[in-house]
Amino acid sequence: MSFTKEKFLKLSKDNKIKKLIFAIREYLQDFKVEFYPIELLNWLNEVESFNFLIPSSNYDWGILLSKLLQILHEENQFTEEIPFDNPQKERIILPIKVILSDIRSPFNVGSIIRTAEAFCVEELISCGITPNFDNPKVSKTSKNSNLPFRYFKNTLEAIKILKEECYSIVSLEKTSNSISLNDININQKMAIIVGNEEFGISKEILTLSDYIVHIPMFGTKNSINVSVATGIMLYQMSRKFISSNFGC
Repeated sequence: MSFTKEKFLKLSKDNKIKKLIFAIREYLQDFKVEFYPIELLNWLNEVESFNFLIPSSNYDWGILLSKLLQILHEENQFTEEIPFDNPQKERIILPIKVILSDIRSPFNVGSIIRTAEAFCVEELISCGITPNFDNPKVSKTSKNSNLPFRYFKNTLEAIKILKEECYSIVSLEKTSNSISLNDININQKMAIIVGNEEFGISKEILTLSDYIVHIPMFGTKNSINVSVATGIMLYQMSRKFISSNFGC
């Protein structure tokens, strides 16, 4: 276990409780083994003078989880009502796909997957050298976010198929003729292409794109991390789409 008692002791009381809540939640969803929340519970009892018994069943773990949530809200009034993922939440599906074109880093891929789920992306498409979505480093960063996905050997093949499916191709790249993200209209199905961390999107792909879009930046740097850029792009596009179609 990478999280040690030494690290646990350095947390504030509300974060100790929150750490245990997350561990119980993951255990009940079969993401972790039982000894992890048991150890955290023992540490919490020891350092915060609680006297919680070790639950003997998943039902008892659920009762403890409810008690801890109540204590957490009493300890920190700024805590969300539900401070973890809510699988019962109704999810809007937007007609937006994300194409990962030769992304090198599994951590960037995982971060993009997690962000895409948060902003209601319809499907993820990986191409070329992009790491498999079941790569352990990808899974760790994506936090078990699940989205439909396809793989294509190269991005040009993916573009051909998506055009046949009536998706407009939007490349996220700063070029001599790119337009600002703020100026793009959201009134159609769109497939967003994000490219390699070092070389970006190839000229062959840009030539086939319906739009080439850049994020306006105001500092001295000319680029930002691909997963960060994808998050900005998806936030803006999902916000515009929901506003124009749902009046929110």
